[in-house]
Amino acid sequence: MDSLIKNGSRFGEGVSETFEHAILTAKDHLQHVHLGNCVMKDKADPYYGDRHPPIGYPSGEIFTRDLADILRLLVDIGYLSKNNRGTLVIEARPLPGTSVEETINDQFQCLYQAWQLAGCRSSSEREEK
Repeated sequence: MDSLIKNGSRFGEGVSETFEHAILTAKDHLQHVHLGNCVMKDKADPYYGDRHPPIGYPSGEIFTRDLADILRLLVDIGYLSKNNRGTLVIEARPLPGTSVEETINDQFQCLYQAWQLAGCRSSSEREEK
């Protein structure tokens, strides 16, 4: 079930499903979630396929709003909660001219913004309260 979510909820050309369907279908079997962006529409793009451009990559399938929806779904099914800290891994390759550190910082910023959009407090905000 991991690959259903990993590839922008797409698992073959012309075959796709929503993140909601993939997560709800796999909810009783999730052990960890790997989330990697992909480019599916532009075959000329250097990140075409399952090449893991950063979340928010213009030709990609996953943007901050999508990540917010995914986080909300993972909270709703209990995968992420106060008592259950399920594993969520974001896989992203640095873009040309961008360092690994810049990419990590950018993806953490996307994650933080997504938590805000999802209406969920981040773990650091929960610990402060």
